[in-house]
Amino acid sequence: IGESDAALDAQLIQLASKIFEDLGIMDIFSIQLNTIGTPECRKKYMQALEDFYVGKERSVPPEFRDLITKNPMRLLDKKDEDLQILAELAPSMKDYLDKESLEFHEELISYLNELDIEYVENTKLVRGLDYYNKTVFEFWDKNNGAQNAVGGGGRYDGLVELMGGQPTPAVGFAAGVERTIANMKREKI
Repeated sequence: IGESDAALDAQLIQLASKIFEDLGIMDIFSIQLNTIGTPECRKKYMQALEDFYVGKERSVPPEFRDLITKNPMRLLDKKDEDLQILAELAPSMKDYLDKESLEFHEELISYLNELDIEYVENTKLVRGLDYYNKTVFEFWDKNNGAQNAVGGGGRYDGLVELMGGQPTPAVGFAAGVERTIANMKREKI
């Protein structure tokens, strides 16, 4: 809390990886990594996504159609097969990122490479909470993908302000205890 530095994002990913490594299950996960930029570039991207999905409503399951106008980025990470096909055709966030977001992400990648942390660039990863910005990451089961994500996190520089405080940069991670234990049992740990 209190610093906006890609090195902290890299350290957090390293720490989460180390926890799963110490528990004996890191080798069954892949780290999915993306940048969702600043709120300003996300607004432009969300408008482009809304424009993309308009006219394709019949391919969007009824329970998700309201997301087209409310938060079309959330359509990108749904597990529905039709939505996954549309997500592959949708505009890319990278085309809407500002220079600051691109440089931050490149710096993060250089730190992860220096730390020999393997990751998969996943441009469809958005995380579920609107207060995220720039870095987002998740630990996915290599065999079952997002359906068995064990945890994730990222940068949320606007969260403290959203809660009524002063703008304060922050980065964090959370993991599901039940999913972690289930994976440990699966690996006979």
